Amino acid sequence: MIVNAASRFKVSEEAFFIRLWEILRFQVAYITSNNHSDESVYELQKSFAGHFEELALENLLKQRALIEQLKNSPFPFFSANIETGKIRCAGRKLSYDRLILILKWPTETGA
Repeated sequence: MIVNAASRFKVSEEAFFIRLWEILRFQVAYITSNNHSDESVYELQKSFAGHFEELALENLLKQRALIEQLKNSPFPFFSANIETGKIRCAGRKLSYDRLILILKWPTETGA
């Protein structure tokens, strides 16, 4: 699995995830849940991607349907359409209030 690959290649997680972003446009993101009330709020804790993609993920984390899936599934899986194309995402819960997401962003066309 991508999450464990850094140790397999004997590099830091940060170096591996940055390179994964640069070459394949896979964003690895850690998010946390703040369950202070009946509604869960998910916040981006750390991300390995470009600024635009981080902002897009923060906006996705505000959508009710996505919040429900993140809250109820130990292995969330979703896709979303944004202005530059379709994002695909898979993830897993690391603890009660922490998740890791791996998002596949569309590659730039015309380059």
